[in-house]
Amino acid sequence: MTQPDLPRDTAKKDPTHAIWNRVTMPGYETTDRGERELAAVLAVHHLVCNGGVGHAVTVLRQAQLSAAAEGAAYFGLTRLAASFDGMAQAQAFEDVYDFGRSGPLLNRLEEDYDAHTEGGRIHWALRRKLRASPEDFSSA
Repeated sequence: MTQPDLPRDTAKKDPTHAIWNRVTMPGYETTDRGERELAAVLAVHHLVCNGGVGHAVTVLRQAQLSAAAEGAAYFGLTRLAASFDGMAQAQAFEDVYDFGRSGPLLNRLEEDYDAHTEGGRIHWALRRKLRASPEDFSSA
C-alpha cells in the first residue's frame, strides 16, 4: 500500500492541501459541494490504499461507494468513477468474499486500481476544480 498522499506540512503552500487535509478529518462536515464530493472520493481511496479494494468494499456501504463514484465524476475522473461504480456493484453481493460471485470483479478492480497514481490524479483534479469553481470550496 502507499504512504499518505499528501504530507500535512505542505498544506500551507497550496490551498488544495489544506482542503484535502480538512475533508479527511474525522467528523468533518460541510455544505460545500466540492468538499463533500472530495470527502466521498477520499473515503474510498484511503481505504483502498490501506487495505485494498476488497477491504473498502467490505467496510463501506453501497451508498458510500456510489457517492464516491458521483464525486469522482464531479472532478472529471471518469475511470475512477467507473472503478467506484464497480466496487458498488461488488458490494451489492451479500458476501463480497464469495469469489464465485464477486471474486472476478474484485480481482479486476484490485488490478486496475493503482492507489499511488489515483492519489495524484485526485489531487490534480482538485486543483483544476478549485480554479474553475472556487465557490464549491470553503476558503482555505
